[in-house]
Amino acid sequence: MRILFFATPALGHLLPLLPLARAARDRGHDAAVLTAKPLSSQLDTGIELLSAGPMPDVLFAEVRRRCGADPTTDPRPEVVAEFFAGTRVDLTFEQALAAAKAWQPDLIVFEYCDFVGPLVTAVLRCPSAKLAYGPAYELEYDNAMAFTVASRYRRMGLRPTTPVAFLDTCPPSLQVDDWTRPVGHQYLRPEPHRRDSSNWATTDFGDRNPLPTVLVTLGTVFHDPVVLSIILSGLADLNVNILATVGPHGDPGELDVDPSRVRIERFVPLDDLLTGVSAVVAHGGGGTVLASLSRGLPLVLVPQGADQFLNARQVAAAHAGIVLLPDQATPIAIGSALQQVLTDRALRAAAQHIAEEIEAMDSPADVIDRLDRQFGAAMVMTGQI
Repeated sequence: MRILFFATPALGHLLPLLPLARAARDRGHDAAVLTAKPLSSQLDTGIELLSAGPMPDVLFAEVRRRCGADPTTDPRPEVVAEFFAGTRVDLTFEQALAAAKAWQPDLIVFEYCDFVGPLVTAVLRCPSAKLAYGPAYELEYDNAMAFTVASRYRRMGLRPTTPVAFLDTCPPSLQVDDWTRPVGHQYLRPEPHRRDSSNWATTDFGDRNPLPTVLVTLGTVFHDPVVLSIILSGLADLNVNILATVGPHGDPGELDVDPSRVRIERFVPLDDLLTGVSAVVAHGGGGTVLASLSRGLPLVLVPQGADQFLNARQVAAAHAGIVLLPDQATPIAIGSALQQVLTDRALRAAAQHIAEEIEAMDSPADVIDRLDRQFGAAMVMTGQI
C-alpha cells in the first residue's frame, strides 16, 4: 500500500505524523510526506518527501497582507482559519495535487490543521484518515476553518469527503468534556519524536548526576529567549540539573548559565531529551505535553499561544501539572511550581495515570496494520491490486 501523509509545514504539525509514517515503512508499505521542502531533514531513511508550498514565514506574511493580522499574536478564529484553511491552501494546493497525482497514493493521512490533503483526497477520490494531536479544538475554530476552506471546494466544484478513520492521540483524561467521537474513531498512541540516526548521548552532570534533571523547552515556534531567561532565573536556586532547548534556530551562546548545572541544546528529539528527566517545564505544545505525559512526567506549563492554552487547561484539569499564565509566570512562581511537581505525590500519580492510558492506546504499527486490512481488502475487491 502507498500511504501519503500531509502536514502543515511546521514541526509541531509534522512530527506527530512521523511515528505512523515510520511504522508504515517498517511494515513494508511505501510512505511519503507532503509538506514544504525545508522539512525534508526531519524525515528518516525510507520516507520520501513530496515538496509543495512555502514555509510559515511566507504564509504569515500573506496572512498579514490579506487581513492585517498575525496568527501567532492574534489568534482569533478567523485569523487562524485564514492561515490554515485559506492562505496555505491557496499557496500549496496546485503543487500538492501535481505531486500526489504523480505519486498515486492508495491512502492519504492528514493532520488536523491540514486542509490541502482533504482537497487532494476529493480530487483523487482516495480514502483518507485524519490525525488529531491533542484535545479537541473549540468549536468556533473548527467552524471558522471549515467556513474558510468551503469556498475553495466550491470554486473547484468539489465536495468534501469524510475520512474513514479518525486517529486520536489524546488520552481520555486530557480530552475536553462532552466531546463526541467522530465516525471511524480509533486511538493512536502518541510517541515522543525520535530519529533513526540520532546519536545524542544523555547529558552528564558529573557529581550532580544523582540530583533530579528538569527539561525546559518552549518548542520550535514560540521560543522567546526572554521567556526562557525568566524560567531559568526561576530555577536558579533549586538544587536540580537543567537541560534546556532554544529551538532549531536559537543560539545557546546567548544565555549566560552555569554550565555545571545547566546545559543548553538547540533541537534534539524529545525521545532523547526525556531520558532520565524528572519533570518538564514547557510552553504547552501538544507534542511536548503528550510526550512528557507518556513518560509519566508532571509538567509546569507557561503557555504562549496557539493551542497551548487549551492543552494547559486540560493538563491542569487532570491534575498532572501546574499552569502559569503569562502574567503569572514570574521567576518566583515558576520555581515554586517546579518544586511542587517534583514533590507532590498526587501530581506525579496523575501524570503516571495518563502514561498508563497512553500505553493502552494502539501503537502506530497496530494502526497501520488495521488500515492495511481495511484498505487492502477494499483494493482487492475493486481490482486495484
